[in-house]
Amino acid sequence: MMRFRLTLRHQALFALLLLFIMSSVWGWVQTRRVYFEYITDIQTIQQQRSGNVTVTTTSTDTRTVAIVSEMEGLLERGFDALNLWQADASVLYWEQFFSGPAQRAIEDDAACGADANYVITGTLAVDFLQDDFSLAILRGTLDVVHVNPDNPAVLRHDVRVVIEQKELGWNIAQIDDLGRADLPRQVATVSDIPLNGFNYYPIATPWSLFWPNFNPAETEQDFAGMKALGANSVRIFLTEAAFRDPNPENEAALVKMLDIAVAQDMAVIVTLFDLKTGYGFDKLLIDLQTLDRVLAILNDSPARIVVDLKNEPDLDYEGQANARNWIAAIASSAREKTALPLTIGWSHADYAEDFADWLDIISYHDYAPVDGTQARLDAVRAAANGKPVVVSEIGAASLSLWLGYPSSGDKQARQIRQRLDGLQGTNGVLVWNYNDFTEIDHNAVGHNFWTHMLQSTYGIIDFEGRLKPAADAVTSFWVGGSPPVNQETPPEALE
Repeated sequence: MMRFRLTLRHQALFALLLLFIMSSVWGWVQTRRVYFEYITDIQTIQQQRSGNVTVTTTSTDTRTVAIVSEMEGLLERGFDALNLWQADASVLYWEQFFSGPAQRAIEDDAACGADANYVITGTLAVDFLQDDFSLAILRGTLDVVHVNPDNPAVLRHDVRVVIEQKELGWNIAQIDDLGRADLPRQVATVSDIPLNGFNYYPIATPWSLFWPNFNPAETEQDFAGMKALGANSVRIFLTEAAFRDPNPENEAALVKMLDIAVAQDMAVIVTLFDLKTGYGFDKLLIDLQTLDRVLAILNDSPARIVVDLKNEPDLDYEGQANARNWIAAIASSAREKTALPLTIGWSHADYAEDFADWLDIISYHDYAPVDGTQARLDAVRAAANGKPVVVSEIGAASLSLWLGYPSSGDKQARQIRQRLDGLQGTNGVLVWNYNDFTEIDHNAVGHNFWTHMLQSTYGIIDFEGRLKPAADAVTSFWVGGSPPVNQETPPEALE
């Protein structure tokens, strides 16, 4: 008779399999428990409803009207269930939404006593509704009535409420207490079209290295070089770390850079919150304060400016749960504080419709397969409802390790030329980047050595300050001419 014996390795594998099955079952049980508590809380809240919140809309669309009715029900239930408090007198946080602990936190609020209760009333208007009804922003006034015989209080808040569709229906994502009377929506005029130019970091100080090492003379020389190639625009980046806190030196550098652009008669696309480290509610207050300071500088500048609210935020949609809600708050606030044209530099054409109603210029980056370039542009233009469409990043590396592998200056030129052929009819194209880089910032591109090598050769100007062959393709697209001839221009760039 054969006996089956489990080796130590088999026993370990069996134990791991059993552990995996048990954890999966436990996860399913916990999910069902949370779901049950969610539904139970809703039913309890509906029975204990107090307060009244009205949501209004100017739309007559049947679906929108129905959605507004759903919003009212959500807000009335949510406000009754919520532990609501103020942080730093400007942001209202919400915790454990639709959960038993939140209800108990209200009942057990030591500052109010055992019989404490909140009644929230108010009127909110739909300020923004995503076309696919996945996200909405409401604006208006809420009265938070603190019901306590010993310490009654009524707090009035001008608020912005962000709500989004989840698996179980509409969910309140965040509330911003505006702390002031409603500001009128600013109206922008878009006159600087087309926007053709370069994304810009200097050769040795890209990304987070730039602002601490700002060199006005170098920037002035680079802007003049861009202008000579036919550029009328430059896209710059304000890193989160450099502008998060008041910094007179960095703010003065920004003013100087804008003055240099004015002297060169170039428009500036100013990209905010670059290299952002998170979208949590704890950061939102600081970000709104940063927005105020930066917009004050931009509003006072004589430069022709387009405000890019965030570079490639769609890349954070999956890993950062609050990314879309953060964009909603920043876009809404910016629209109140500046009449400068607003845009967002999406990483891919698929996201170009997000928040389009609040943007004045629709922009995206195109590094996708070149064969689909024209189709992507056509789709974005069709969805833009007549707004200008700018492709704010294209580019290709010229890294040559051996006999033109993996690329070369000529291959880079061909790739860029093919891309530009598919972008005929756009309202502007900006190339990544003006310079090659002698230094690479791992905070921006990670620690992969191969990525560092590729990123260092995306420029139209090489390490020696010479024009690459791609300069001719870019200049021809912009102005129908050829790049200027100088002593450092390699012969192949003139062919």
